[in-house]
This record gives sequence, C-alpha cells and structure tokens, in this order.
Amino acid sequence: MKKVVMLIPDLSGGGAERIFINLANEIANNHKNYKVWVIVFEAGDDSYKDLIKNTVQIINLNTRSRFAVFPLFAKLREIKPDYVLATRTLANLLAVVVGLMLKIIGQRTKIVLREANTLSVYGNASAGAKAKIVDKLVGILYPRADSLIAVSEGVRLDLEQNFHVKKHKIKTINNPLLDHIEDLEAIAPIKVDKPYILGVGRFAPQKDFNTLIMAFSEVRKHRDCKLVLLGKGALKDEYLQLAESLGCKQDIEMPGFVSNPIPYFRGAEVFVLSSKWEGLPGVLIQALAYGSKVVSTDCPSGPREILEDGRLGGLVPIGSPQLLADQILESMSKEPPVLKERFAYMYDKYGIGPNTKRYLEVLND
Repeated sequence: MKKVVMLIPDLSGGGAERIFINLANEIANNHKNYKVWVIVFEAGDDSYKDLIKNTVQIINLNTRSRFAVFPLFAKLREIKPDYVLATRTLANLLAVVVGLMLKIIGQRTKIVLREANTLSVYGNASAGAKAKIVDKLVGILYPRADSLIAVSEGVRLDLEQNFHVKKHKIKTINNPLLDHIEDLEAIAPIKVDKPYILGVGRFAPQKDFNTLIMAFSEVRKHRDCKLVLLGKGALKDEYLQLAESLGCKQDIEMPGFVSNPIPYFRGAEVFVLSSKWEGLPGVLIQALAYGSKVVSTDCPSGPREILEDGRLGGLVPIGSPQLLADQILESMSKEPPVLKERFAYMYDKYGIGPNTKRYLEVLND
C-alpha cells in the first residue's frame, strides 16, 4: 500500500483547503491501494475539519509554520510516505526543505507541490520584506521539488518564466472541485427579499470587494436588488463603511462563511468575481457549474481560461467599478444556462473523480 501525506498549513475555510479535502477523501475512499494522512501545522478555525472522512488520518503538529521544519521532519521519518503533496506557499517551501533533509538520511519521498496562485503578481501586490524573502525562496526551492502541479496555464507559465522551474517538472491539472450530483434541481436555491448579486471569498485585498460594492451601488440605480457577500475577514468593517458612504448598506447582506454555497449559486441573479489576482478560482467554477450567470475580472490567472475568453461569462478589467456594473446589468438581462447541460460540461473538466486520477498520475510518474 502506498502512503500519501498531504501537507497544508490549516483547515480554515479557503479554496485550497477544500480542494485538498476533496483529494484526500477521493484517494482514501476510491483508490484502495493508498493510505492518506493530512498534516496541518496548526488548527486554524477548522472550518472544514468535519468534511474529512474517517478513512483519512489528520495530524496536527501544533506549531507555527516557521517552527514546523523539525516536527514535520520527525513525523515524516515516522510515517515514511512514498509521496508528500503540499499546497500553499509556506507549506510548499517547508515540504522541499524537509524532503532534502530526508534525502540526506537516505529516505526517498517524492515531493510534489500544488501551486494555486500567480505568485509573481501576488509578490508585487504584497508590500514588505517578508513578501520579498518568500519570493526569493520560491525561486530557490520550488525548482528542487520533484514535480509541481499548476492549477492553470497562467500559473504554469508564471512558475516557468519567473521562478526558474523546468517545464518538464510542471503539470497543469484543473482543480478537483465538483462532486457528481444526480439531481441538481433538487437543491433548493437560497432566496432573499430581492434578486441578488453574489460574491464569495475572504474579506481580503486580493478579492477586491471594494470594487464590487462600488459597482453594486451603480447597478442599484437601474435594478432593485441586493448584494450578498459570503465570507469573513479583516476588511468587513471597511466594506460596511464604504457601503454606508455610497448609500447602499441596507441592501448588502454578509451571512459569514458558508461551507456549502451551492444553494446561493442556485439562487443568485448573477455571480461576480472581482479579484485582483487568482490561480484558478474555484468559486467561479462552482458558480458556472451550478447554473449562475457570471461576471469576472480578467485577472491573472484563471478567469479567462475558465470563461473560455468570455464565451461562458463576461470579463472586465481589474478595478473598474463602472465597467463591472455595466457587465452585471447586461448579464442580469440574459437567460440562465440549462443547468443539467452546464453541469455535465463543467464536471468533465473540474470533477473530483477525473482530476484526482490526474493527480495520482503525477505522483506515480
């Protein structure tokens, strides 16, 4: 039996965490010749912990990422995994360092990194010495991994061109995001007292909900509607202050983090991704799969690939509230897609089953 350790900083409610839980559950339950561990550095808020099946073992190192090298080294010496699959930048860097340490003592473990962001854009957008140090470490350590999985062609090109990773080491695999659902129509949509525009994500600068709120204030001049933002984070008060200054606070709802947003996708008039940068935004894939009309910024990278150059939804420049509002209004006037046909099309590209097999091919290559 082959042993797979999946390494991630915590199980907080983010896209990378959900993807890794999908992978862990699928490998452990449907690929019987694998045993799976999920190792986290610290608990975080454990938003997704209950989604992990009992066939997957969870190990919490109870340490900050910066102090995790030796606890992780000791745990991997104990487990002796065939593969370590890591995601998120700090976990990726630590996986490479510990992999090199294991190699020194004669333990051969294949180190595979999953990268979900366009790191050169993220580094440029993040001020401070820490971001610059991380940028340098990525350029030094990522090329030392055995293989890398990029979630989009944009991410692959970024790794190759800006971080010195050899082309033959990188495989592009779409996120294993969508569960197979037999009867989508049976999922009751969430309704509010008005038609609503939906945004989903962390309340953080990357997601640029400020631009979405400004666009919403313009849309309200033409359509009586609400804005629903699913998520949590440090910028919540800033968003509310902006909405109040624009006179639209009373029509914005923030229910918090929602682990299963499918009923919201089913109920929304239009879903909007307003991000400044991404890798392959899972919420955009989910919104399309579950029948939403969608609008997205044309940020690096992922939305243009997912929306097939605008065929499946509108694309607008980053940080352009008026253009975003215009595209939202145009989308609201269109008919929604045929749900069953759209889901089948998206599942073929982003389904958990098909893409988990592609991950295992990289591990075994």
